[in-house]
Amino acid sequence: MIGKNIIEYYMKRVELSRINLNQLVALQVLLTTCSVSQAAKQLFVTQSAMSKTLANLRELFDDTLLMRVGTKMQLTPLASNLSKELPQLLQSIEDFVDLRSFDPSTADIELRLAVLSYLGQQLMPEFLARLQRAAPGIRVISEGVTDNSWRRMDQGELDMIIAFPPRIGARPTAGEALGPVPFATLVKKGHPLTRSEMTMDSFLSFPHVRYLVPAMTRYTGGLVDEWLAAQNLRRKVVYDTPDVGSIVEIIRRTDCVYSGVDLMQLPGSNLSDIVNIGMPPGLVVPELKFWLYMAPDRRYSAEMQWLSDFLKATYADMIGAEG
Repeated sequence: MIGKNIIEYYMKRVELSRINLNQLVALQVLLTTCSVSQAAKQLFVTQSAMSKTLANLRELFDDTLLMRVGTKMQLTPLASNLSKELPQLLQSIEDFVDLRSFDPSTADIELRLAVLSYLGQQLMPEFLARLQRAAPGIRVISEGVTDNSWRRMDQGELDMIIAFPPRIGARPTAGEALGPVPFATLVKKGHPLTRSEMTMDSFLSFPHVRYLVPAMTRYTGGLVDEWLAAQNLRRKVVYDTPDVGSIVEIIRRTDCVYSGVDLMQLPGSNLSDIVNIGMPPGLVVPELKFWLYMAPDRRYSAEMQWLSDFLKATYADMIGAEG
């Protein structure tokens, strides 16, 4: 097995008691220099000691790792894959060891994240209020989620993304559930749908406004449309937007219907003139959760672990209070 998670695969094949972290450091230098003598110089050991370390590593991985081609040493296919994953593994180990030294009250760091506009309005005010008390030196730079967010996180320009799962076809990224997503159907007070029991026909007879984020098409308003399409039904969508503020105003001023993530939970908004009439009979939206993704090279760092736990606790408290 050569490719992703090659380190994890080979570590599972050997007893942990045989693994020496110093050997992994030596392996990284050997794979970088492709030279026993240069690796020995960088690590301030004798060439014979480095040769012995290489022999032990070859036994550990059951691979020659370095092979002579003409007058030069080259990486084997396995070693080439190891060289791509080993730096991240060593960084994760270093971050794990440093967990005890992280003090949020004195931390002076910057968190760069992309978050859905709806969730940003719901979560960020409470998150920042708590963060100012627990870690006043942490600065947050937030932006909306776009198609480029995943690439930017891969390139180190973002630390976190808080959104739905990437749309089908996007690069899979390890993440963890932040919490459930409440759905609702919203109309203005006095709307015709509030005067009698709603049916599917009456639900579809009015124009609809849809919360739609290009990078998250399926998981915002699209889930409702998927269900309708499976029943050979279709609603008339007159406005698509990622701006939840404009959706609220359109609901207020028109007979448009909104079905999607529950905007009634937005903090600081006066929505007393808007009502949740529930989903129409028979329309079942699959359970959906917000997900938190972290940059692979920072996922296990002390500060990212603390911040992710802090975010999850904040969201859980908010959902619990609203429930």
